[in-house]
Amino acid sequence: MSNLNDSYWIEVSKFAQKHFSHIEDVFGPLALREMGLPLQCLDELEYREDPPSGVILHKGELDIYSPEVIDKIYRTMTPVFANEVFVAFSLDKSEQNIVNSVHYKAFLEKLKILGRSMNVSASHHPHRMAVYLGNNRALTKTIYGHKMYVDTRDRSLTPHILLDGYWEKWITNVFLHLVKPGMSVVEVGANVGFYSLLAAQHIGDAGRLVCFEANNELCDIVFENLMINGFLSRSSVVNKAVYSENTTLTFNIYEKHLGSSSLWAEKEHATIFRDRIRTAQVETVTLDSYFPEDYKVDFLKIDAEGAEPFILQGAERIMRENTNLTIMLEFAPTLINNAGTTVHDFFEKLLSFGFSVYRITESSELVRMSADEASNITHCDVVLKR
Repeated sequence: MSNLNDSYWIEVSKFAQKHFSHIEDVFGPLALREMGLPLQCLDELEYREDPPSGVILHKGELDIYSPEVIDKIYRTMTPVFANEVFVAFSLDKSEQNIVNSVHYKAFLEKLKILGRSMNVSASHHPHRMAVYLGNNRALTKTIYGHKMYVDTRDRSLTPHILLDGYWEKWITNVFLHLVKPGMSVVEVGANVGFYSLLAAQHIGDAGRLVCFEANNELCDIVFENLMINGFLSRSSVVNKAVYSENTTLTFNIYEKHLGSSSLWAEKEHATIFRDRIRTAQVETVTLDSYFPEDYKVDFLKIDAEGAEPFILQGAERIMRENTNLTIMLEFAPTLINNAGTTVHDFFEKLLSFGFSVYRITESSELVRMSADEASNITHCDVVLKR
């Protein structure tokens, strides 16, 4: 249901447009973008050092916000607006303070009910809504405001999306920081489209997203997720595996741990996790052959369970042509070795294209990674930047 005619939503949007002079530096529920407000995602505040110009909170969604974020807002900003649904804070101390407002007091009371005082930080596991649709499909909503279908048979990503509303928070924070409006983004290994939705939201109407997913069932879910969130006009979904050559290969699909499916998944490994593997023939394509010469790629995200060296081998032209290209990928030495290459050779290849390699830490920081560290690390996600 659209919020365009809701008086509370109209009221807060008019207030924001009138009182926030730097509207592009205001954070709030992304659903308010429907009202014409170019808001930033609230979760990004957690790792931002300086306070923003303004913040808008939805009272009905307080249980999905980080306690650290709410605490930071309360300590550094002034409450300037409140109605039955929203509370707004401003960095501008000259704005009218509404701490005595009935609606603001209701906001504070709700925090108490949730067990959240403003100066207490605690982990949270909010109660979330999900609807089972039958045929192994459920519909939920992420903390970023995206409606999302998931496959209920999955044991890797689905439980986190259904119960928490997000996935890989430390990686997501970096992803949201790197993807900008107007970018051309390519995603290899889209799964059900969690990162696809974030990318499509952040690139805006001027951007372009192309997603590749080898599993045809997951590919359908990605398409549906982009469709129900209104992103089809800026995105496309390709049901192919990305590789170093255009051919047909056997794709090994886990029945329960769908995110671990790959060209090299082994039945013995599946048995350890009480899972089984079925196979399917998939078409493969190189990025260089799929995209025409001089096609702009600003950001490339790869999660392909060990196929990363082969994917980049088939994208050498794109890497040469796009000098400002940023790449985010999974770096798992065991998977890379199982795929028939070595971590050392892969790392040297990255360096040969002028990339510096940065490991993503659990606090969402980028730390320069050396060749020695790459050879000894168990698993991490990395960002490649020139």
